[in-house]
Amino acid sequence: GGGPRLVQRRYRDFEALHASLLRRPAAAVSKLPRLPGRRYGTGRKLSDAFASQRQAALQEWVRGVLAMPEHWCAELAAFLGVPELADIAMGLALSPGGGGGGGG
Repeated sequence: GGGPRLVQRRYRDFEALHASLLRRPAAAVSKLPRLPGRRYGTGRKLSDAFASQRQAALQEWVRGVLAMPEHWCAELAAFLGVPELADIAMGLALSPGGGGGGGG
């Protein structure tokens, strides 16, 4: 459906998807949005503020990829947990505050 979705993924899942998208022919024609960087603080646990900022940045990255239909593929659909990318892309376009992504 077109409502907001919660998709929880680890940062390494975003890295793997980004690498997979870069290997596709569309990457030679259309530049992918830059994946937000991985930053380490002290210790293994991220601060709540940093985790929230990174989640927002990763959501924007997903929206950026979804805005480029030439990058739509089975890997992206599986990552988002949807059968049809057109449905979720339309939902994200209509609701600027809602949507997929997730951090971790």
